[in-house]
Amino acid sequence: MSYSETTCVFPLDCGFRSVAPILHQKLHCLAQATIGDAYFRGDFIMARKPFFRKACNAWYIVVRGKQVRLHEDRSKAFMKWVKLVSEGDGPQGADRTVGDVISDFLDWTKANREPSTYGWYSDFLLSFIESVEPLKVRDLKPLHVTKWLSAKGWKGTTANGAVRCVLRSMNWAVKQGHLDKNPITGIERPAATSRECYITPEQWKAAIANAKGPFRVFLDFARATGARPQEIRAIEKRHFDPALRAIVFPRDESKGKKHARVITLSPAALATIENLAERHPTGPLFRNVDDNPWTNYGITCAFQRLTRKVGFRIFAYAIRHTWATDALIAGVDPVTVANLMGHRDLKMLMSVYAKVQVRSDHMQAAVLKATGEVASQPA
Repeated sequence: MSYSETTCVFPLDCGFRSVAPILHQKLHCLAQATIGDAYFRGDFIMARKPFFRKACNAWYIVVRGKQVRLHEDRSKAFMKWVKLVSEGDGPQGADRTVGDVISDFLDWTKANREPSTYGWYSDFLLSFIESVEPLKVRDLKPLHVTKWLSAKGWKGTTANGAVRCVLRSMNWAVKQGHLDKNPITGIERPAATSRECYITPEQWKAAIANAKGPFRVFLDFARATGARPQEIRAIEKRHFDPALRAIVFPRDESKGKKHARVITLSPAALATIENLAERHPTGPLFRNVDDNPWTNYGITCAFQRLTRKVGFRIFAYAIRHTWATDALIAGVDPVTVANLMGHRDLKMLMSVYAKVQVRSDHMQAAVLKATGEVASQPA
C-alpha cells in the first residue's frame, strides 16, 4: 500500500492546522510499517474524524462501530485521535473508560426505550460519568459509586435508583459482549423508602371541591379507574372499545410494550369517555382549559396548585395507590386488582401500591375476624 493510498483514507481537513502535519507523519510511519492491507481497510482506519456529542459534552470517534470518548477539549480530543491511529487500535473491554461504556448504553436506551426511560437513565448516568472520568472499567469499584452518592447527597429511593442505573448499564454491557463481567456486581443498594400516599375519603372530598373544569374531569377519571396518569393523557377515541366498555392500548403503545393494556371502565368513567370522544374525534381526549392535551408538566403544576389549596400533599400516583388499597379492602382479589392496574403479577401491587395498613378501621376489623372476637361496645 502506498503512502498516497493511506493518506486518502483519512480526512485531514479537520480544522486543526497543528494536528494535520502530525497526522501526516503518523500515517507515513504506518504506511512504511509491515502491517497487512486488511489493517488499513478496517473500520477503525475508515472511521470518520472526531465528532462532538452535546449530551456528554465531549468529543468521540467511532471504532469498530462503537463510539469511543476522546476528550471534552477539542484540541486534546484530536491529538488523542492521532494517538489511537498510530497505535492502530482502540480500547477494548475493561480497558475502555466507564464513560464510553455508559455512553453506548445510553445510545441503545434512546433507540430502544421510551423517551422518559432514556431521560431517567441519562439524568443519573451523565452525572456518574462526570464524577469518575477518565476511570477505566477495570478500575471501577463499588466505592466509586458510594462516593458519588455521598457527594450528591442522595439517600433512600433516589440513591437506590442511582445505583440501579449504574448496575443496569454494566449488566447491559456484559450481555452485549462489551465486558466479560460487571465490575460492581454485588454492590449494596440503599433501601428505597415507600411513600405513604393513601388519600382518605375526607381528603378526597376536599380535593374534588377545590378542583375545577378539565382538571376535575382528569381527577374523577383517575379515581374511577386507577389508571396511570401517562395513560390518561394518551387516551384517544381510537383506543375506546364500546363493546368491551374499556380503553385498549395496543402492545406497541402500552408500558413495557409486551402486552396490550386494557383499562376497564366503570359506569362513571364510561360516561366521561363517551362525552370526550364525541367532542374530540382525533387526538388526546383529556385536555386543559385551553383545549390543549395535558402534558406531564401541566399535570404536575395542577397538582401542586391543588396541594397548596387543600393543605396536604396530593399527586397523580397517590390516586392510583388509593384506588388499589380501596379495591383490596372492598374484597376484590389481588390477582384481579393487579390485572385491572395493568400488572402481570402481584409483586408491584403488594410491595408498592397496597396500603391497607393505613386504614385502621379495616385492620381492626381484620383482627376481629382472624380471632373470632366481637368488638366491644362503648359504655
